[in-house]
Amino acid sequence: KKNGFYGFFKDEFKKYKNITTNNVEIKKIDLKNKIITYNDNTRNYDKIYSTIPLPEFQKYINFPKKIKSCLSALEYTSLYMINIIIKKDVLKYDHDWNYVYDKNTNISRISILNNISSKRKNQNTALQLEIFKLGKKNHKLNIKREISNFTKMFKIQDSDIIAYDSKFVKFSYIISKKSNKSNVNIIKEYLNRHGIYPFGLYGDWIYYWSDQSFMKGMSFGKKFNNKWIGQYLINKLTEWFYKKKVTRYQF
Repeated sequence: KKNGFYGFFKDEFKKYKNITTNNVEIKKIDLKNKIITYNDNTRNYDKIYSTIPLPEFQKYINFPKKIKSCLSALEYTSLYMINIIIKKDVLKYDHDWNYVYDKNTNISRISILNNISSKRKNQNTALQLEIFKLGKKNHKLNIKREISNFTKMFKIQDSDIIAYDSKFVKFSYIISKKSNKSNVNIIKEYLNRHGIYPFGLYGDWIYYWSDQSFMKGMSFGKKFNNKWIGQYLINKLTEWFYKKKVTRYQF
Protein backbone atom coordinates (compact mmCIF):
# COMPACT_ATOMS: atom_id res chain seq x y z
CA LYS A 1 0.00 0.00 0.00
CA LYS A 2 3.02 2.25 0.43
CA ASN A 3 6.28 1.96 -1.53
CA GLY A 4 5.08 -1.30 -3.08
CA PHE A 5 6.93 -4.47 -2.11
CA TYR A 6 9.91 -2.37 -1.09
CA GLY A 7 7.80 -0.99 1.76
CA PHE A 8 7.66 -4.40 3.42
CA PHE A 9 11.44 -4.66 3.74
CA LYS A 10 12.46 -0.99 3.76
CA ASP A 11 14.07 -1.09 7.22
CA GLU A 12 16.03 -4.26 6.40
CA PHE A 13 17.33 -2.85 3.12
CA LYS A 14 18.69 0.24 4.90
CA LYS A 15 21.28 -1.97 6.63
CA TYR A 16 22.81 -2.90 3.27
CA LYS A 17 22.83 0.47 1.50
CA ASN A 18 26.59 0.84 1.91
CA ILE A 19 27.36 -2.40 0.07
CA THR A 20 24.86 -2.04 -2.76
CA THR A 21 24.81 0.01 -5.95
CA ASN A 22 21.46 1.02 -7.43
CA ASN A 23 20.33 2.28 -10.84
CA VAL A 24 22.89 0.12 -12.62
CA GLU A 25 22.72 -0.20 -16.40
CA ILE A 26 24.46 -3.35 -17.60
CA LYS A 27 26.20 -2.94 -20.94
CA LYS A 28 28.10 -6.19 -21.48
CA ILE A 29 28.87 -9.52 -19.82
CA ASP A 30 32.03 -11.29 -21.00
CA LEU A 31 31.44 -14.95 -20.14
CA LYS A 32 34.89 -16.17 -21.17
CA ASN A 33 36.78 -13.75 -18.93
CA LYS A 34 33.96 -13.33 -16.37
CA ILE A 35 33.86 -9.56 -16.71
CA ILE A 36 30.77 -7.39 -16.35
CA THR A 37 30.55 -3.86 -17.70
CA TYR A 38 27.95 -1.52 -16.24
CA ASN A 39 27.51 2.26 -16.28
CA ASP A 40 31.13 3.44 -16.60
CA ASN A 41 32.61 0.54 -14.65
CA THR A 42 34.21 -2.77 -15.56
CA ARG A 43 34.89 -5.48 -13.00
CA ASN A 44 35.48 -9.19 -12.69
CA TYR A 45 32.72 -11.30 -11.22
CA ASP A 46 32.66 -14.66 -9.49
CA LYS A 47 28.90 -15.25 -9.53
CA ILE A 48 25.92 -13.23 -10.72
CA TYR A 49 22.50 -13.79 -9.16
CA SER A 50 19.96 -12.28 -11.49
CA THR A 51 16.23 -11.54 -11.70
CA ILE A 52 16.70 -9.96 -15.14
CA PRO A 53 14.12 -11.31 -17.64
CA LEU A 54 15.91 -14.09 -19.53
CA PRO A 55 15.37 -12.59 -23.03
CA GLU A 56 17.14 -9.39 -21.90
CA PHE A 57 20.43 -11.25 -21.55
CA GLN A 58 20.74 -11.11 -25.34
CA LYS A 59 21.58 -7.41 -24.94
CA TYR A 60 24.67 -8.23 -22.89
CA ILE A 61 25.85 -11.65 -24.05
CA ASN A 62 26.70 -13.06 -27.46
CA PHE A 63 25.01 -16.46 -27.21
CA PRO A 64 25.43 -19.56 -29.41
CA LYS A 65 22.62 -20.11 -31.93
CA LYS A 66 20.96 -22.82 -29.85
CA ILE A 67 20.64 -20.56 -26.81
CA LYS A 68 19.40 -17.69 -28.96
CA SER A 69 16.72 -19.96 -30.36
CA CYS A 70 15.60 -20.97 -26.86
CA LEU A 71 15.49 -17.34 -25.73
CA SER A 72 13.50 -16.30 -28.79
CA ALA A 73 10.88 -18.93 -27.99
CA LEU A 74 10.04 -17.29 -24.65
CA GLU A 75 6.98 -15.07 -24.92
CA TYR A 76 5.47 -12.47 -22.62
CA THR A 77 2.99 -9.63 -22.45
CA SER A 78 3.83 -5.95 -22.10
CA LEU A 79 1.84 -3.54 -19.97
CA TYR A 80 0.61 -0.12 -20.99
CA MET A 81 -0.63 1.86 -18.00
CA ILE A 82 -2.78 4.97 -18.12
CA ASN A 83 -2.84 6.79 -14.79
CA ILE A 84 -5.74 9.18 -14.28
CA ILE A 85 -6.69 11.65 -11.54
CA ILE A 86 -10.37 12.57 -11.44
CA LYS A 87 -12.37 14.83 -9.16
CA LYS A 88 -13.22 13.56 -5.70
CA ASP A 89 -16.50 11.64 -5.30
CA VAL A 90 -17.15 11.31 -9.05
CA LEU A 91 -16.64 7.55 -8.77
CA LYS A 92 -18.37 5.94 -5.81
CA TYR A 93 -17.20 2.34 -5.73
CA ASP A 94 -15.75 0.47 -2.77
CA HIS A 95 -13.86 -2.26 -4.66
CA ASP A 96 -10.11 -2.17 -5.38
CA TRP A 97 -10.17 -3.21 -9.02
CA ASN A 98 -12.33 -4.72 -11.72
CA TYR A 99 -11.78 -6.48 -15.02
CA VAL A 100 -13.13 -5.11 -18.29
CA TYR A 101 -14.72 -7.31 -20.95
CA ASP A 102 -15.56 -4.94 -23.76
CA LYS A 103 -14.50 -5.43 -27.38
CA ASN A 104 -14.58 -1.67 -27.94
CA THR A 105 -11.60 -1.00 -25.66
CA ASN A 106 -8.10 -2.40 -25.07
CA ILE A 107 -8.40 -1.83 -21.32
CA SER A 108 -8.28 -5.11 -19.39
CA ARG A 109 -8.27 -4.00 -15.76
CA ILE A 110 -8.98 -0.84 -13.76
CA SER A 111 -7.61 -0.23 -10.26
CA ILE A 112 -9.08 2.38 -7.92
CA LEU A 113 -6.01 3.30 -5.91
CA ASN A 114 -7.92 5.31 -3.30
CA ASN A 115 -9.63 2.11 -2.18
CA ILE A 116 -6.29 0.32 -1.84
CA SER A 117 -4.69 2.98 0.36
CA SER A 118 -6.68 4.51 3.22
CA LYS A 119 -4.46 7.61 3.09
CA ARG A 120 -6.08 8.59 -0.21
CA LYS A 121 -9.68 8.21 0.96
CA ASN A 122 -10.43 11.93 1.11
CA GLN A 123 -8.40 12.99 -1.90
CA ASN A 124 -9.09 13.20 -5.62
CA THR A 125 -9.52 9.75 -7.12
CA ALA A 126 -6.48 8.03 -8.64
CA LEU A 127 -7.08 5.26 -11.16
CA GLN A 128 -4.83 2.94 -13.11
CA LEU A 129 -6.03 1.59 -16.45
CA GLU A 130 -4.10 -1.47 -17.61
CA ILE A 131 -3.70 -2.63 -21.20
CA PHE A 132 -1.85 -5.86 -21.98
CA LYS A 133 -0.36 -6.61 -25.39
CA LEU A 134 1.84 -9.39 -26.72
CA GLY A 135 5.50 -8.43 -26.27
CA LYS A 136 8.09 -8.30 -29.07
CA LYS A 137 5.72 -6.16 -31.13
CA ASN A 138 5.28 -2.42 -31.40
CA HIS A 139 1.75 -1.36 -30.50
CA LYS A 140 0.62 2.18 -31.15
CA LEU A 141 -2.17 2.87 -28.70
CA ASN A 142 -4.41 5.90 -28.90
CA ILE A 143 -4.31 7.02 -25.26
CA LYS A 144 -7.00 9.67 -25.67
CA ARG A 145 -9.33 7.18 -27.30
CA GLU A 146 -8.80 4.69 -24.44
CA ILE A 147 -9.56 7.42 -21.92
CA SER A 148 -12.70 8.25 -23.90
CA ASN A 149 -13.72 4.57 -23.73
CA PHE A 150 -13.17 4.67 -19.98
CA THR A 151 -15.30 7.79 -19.47
CA LYS A 152 -18.13 6.25 -21.48
CA MET A 153 -18.06 3.04 -19.44
CA PHE A 154 -18.21 4.88 -16.13
CA LYS A 155 -20.29 7.82 -17.37
CA ILE A 156 -17.66 10.39 -16.45
CA GLN A 157 -17.43 13.83 -18.01
CA ASP A 158 -14.18 14.98 -19.61
CA SER A 159 -14.24 17.93 -17.24
CA ASP A 160 -13.99 15.49 -14.31
CA ILE A 161 -10.47 14.49 -15.37
CA ILE A 162 -7.80 16.58 -13.63
CA ALA A 163 -4.69 14.95 -15.11
CA TYR A 164 -3.39 11.80 -16.77
CA ASP A 165 -0.18 10.21 -17.99
CA SER A 166 0.92 6.87 -19.41
CA LYS A 167 3.70 4.40 -18.73
CA PHE A 168 5.09 1.38 -20.57
CA VAL A 169 6.37 -1.76 -18.82
CA LYS A 170 8.11 -4.09 -21.27
CA PHE A 171 7.82 -7.28 -19.22
CA SER A 172 4.51 -7.95 -17.53
CA TYR A 173 3.26 -11.55 -17.49
CA ILE A 174 5.12 -14.51 -18.93
CA ILE A 175 3.14 -16.59 -21.41
CA SER A 176 2.92 -20.24 -20.39
CA LYS A 177 3.90 -22.69 -23.12
CA LYS A 178 4.74 -26.39 -23.11
CA SER A 179 8.18 -25.62 -24.53
CA ASN A 180 9.09 -23.19 -21.71
CA LYS A 181 10.45 -25.76 -19.28
CA SER A 182 12.90 -27.38 -21.70
CA ASN A 183 14.01 -24.04 -23.18
CA VAL A 184 14.54 -22.46 -19.76
CA ASN A 185 16.51 -25.48 -18.54
CA ILE A 186 18.86 -25.23 -21.52
CA ILE A 187 19.31 -21.48 -21.02
CA LYS A 188 19.94 -21.74 -17.27
CA GLU A 189 22.34 -24.66 -17.61
CA TYR A 190 24.41 -22.60 -20.06
CA LEU A 191 24.38 -19.50 -17.82
CA ASN A 192 25.14 -21.55 -14.70
CA ARG A 193 28.29 -22.91 -16.36
CA HIS A 194 29.47 -19.31 -16.60
CA GLY A 195 28.60 -18.32 -13.05
CA ILE A 196 25.22 -16.70 -13.73
CA TYR A 197 22.22 -17.88 -11.72
CA PRO A 198 18.82 -16.51 -12.80
CA PHE A 199 15.91 -16.79 -10.37
CA GLY A 200 12.49 -15.32 -9.64
CA LEU A 201 9.53 -14.97 -11.96
CA TYR A 202 11.59 -13.79 -14.96
CA GLY A 203 14.61 -15.93 -14.13
CA ASP A 204 12.61 -19.16 -13.84
CA TRP A 205 10.09 -17.95 -16.44
CA ILE A 206 7.24 -19.28 -14.31
CA TYR A 207 4.32 -17.28 -12.98
CA TYR A 208 4.55 -16.96 -9.20
CA TRP A 209 2.14 -15.59 -6.62
CA SER A 210 3.66 -13.01 -4.27
CA ASP A 211 4.07 -15.47 -1.40
CA GLN A 212 5.65 -18.01 -3.76
CA SER A 213 8.15 -15.39 -4.94
CA PHE A 214 9.12 -14.66 -1.35
CA MET A 215 9.62 -18.32 -0.48
CA LYS A 216 11.57 -18.97 -3.69
CA GLY A 217 13.86 -16.07 -2.79
CA MET A 218 14.51 -17.53 0.66
CA SER A 219 15.17 -20.96 -0.79
CA PHE A 220 17.55 -19.53 -3.35
CA GLY A 221 19.38 -17.53 -0.69
CA LYS A 222 19.92 -20.61 1.47
CA LYS A 223 21.21 -22.55 -1.52
CA PHE A 224 23.79 -19.90 -2.41
CA ASN A 225 24.51 -18.60 1.09
CA ASN A 226 27.47 -16.23 0.77
CA LYS A 227 28.58 -12.72 1.75
CA TRP A 228 25.98 -11.17 -0.57
CA ILE A 229 23.03 -13.34 0.47
CA GLY A 230 23.58 -13.84 4.17
CA GLN A 231 21.76 -16.28 6.39
CA TYR A 232 21.12 -13.40 8.78
CA LEU A 233 19.02 -11.53 6.22
CA ILE A 234 17.10 -14.68 5.35
CA ASN A 235 16.32 -15.39 9.00
CA LYS A 236 15.27 -11.79 9.70
CA LEU A 237 12.97 -11.64 6.69
CA THR A 238 11.46 -15.01 7.59
CA GLU A 239 10.85 -13.83 11.14
CA TRP A 240 9.24 -10.62 9.87
CA PHE A 241 7.14 -12.45 7.29
CA TYR A 242 5.52 -14.79 9.78
CA LYS A 243 5.25 -12.17 12.52
CA LYS A 244 3.20 -9.98 10.20
CA LYS A 245 1.31 -13.02 8.89
CA VAL A 246 1.47 -11.69 5.37
CA THR A 247 -0.52 -13.60 2.77
CA ARG A 248 -0.68 -13.29 -0.99
CA TYR A 249 -4.05 -11.56 -0.66
CA GLN A 250 -2.62 -8.75 1.46
CA PHE A 251 -0.21 -7.91 -1.34
